[in-house]
Amino acid sequence: MKKIIKKSICIPDAFEHTLFRNINKSICRDLLKLPRNKKIILISGRSISGLKFIIKTIYYFKMKNQKNTIFLIVGGNKHQLEFFHRISKKYNLNNIIITGPVKINKMPFYINSADFLLITYDKNIDAVYFKSPLKLFEYMATGVPIIAPNFISLKDVLTKKNSFLIKYDDVKSVYEIVNTVSSDKLKNISLRAKLDAKKYTYKRRALLIYHNILNLLKG
Repeated sequence: MKKIIKKSICIPDAFEHTLFRNINKSICRDLLKLPRNKKIILISGRSISGLKFIIKTIYYFKMKNQKNTIFLIVGGNKHQLEFFHRISKKYNLNNIIITGPVKINKMPFYINSADFLLITYDKNIDAVYFKSPLKLFEYMATGVPIIAPNFISLKDVLTKKNSFLIKYDDVKSVYEIVNTVSSDKLKNISLRAKLDAKKYTYKRRALLIYHNILNLLKG
């Protein structure tokens, strides 16, 4: 068993890079009937985690009278969507758009329509130590700035050079990033993310697996 463990390798997930690239923001918003004159923060996923943090963040922006910022929720399961609709009605959150699940070929347009991409998770062992979300690579490939919790699992890929890493549940930091970061820094973050995303294509992953297997066979 010890010999097997010594020869184990760990290779990150990958994504289909031909689907996810930078697309003109205005074109995407017109296609999806989203407002051009608003900042959009996108939260997406087949199943969306960190529901309480998301609502706290949306509510914080509302209390700050941020009428020029909206949150776009794309995806989610039935239970999560019911939660968002119920809470947004209860607290009169008019700064949220909920689409529900969309087809994969539309996701690049939703991602590129955004000004920021917010990655949210509940603070559990899986999320902190073992997550390797495919959407992370898809996000990076578009160059839209990413805001994410500084979990160990995400820091294998995300750095301060290609994203904005915040403490878990830090609503104030999200607000400050969206409203105070300079355009030059956003541009640098975007360029580095697109460059780093090239490391995580399916082709590159296959080559890494191939070469690692050869090395393992050589002993």
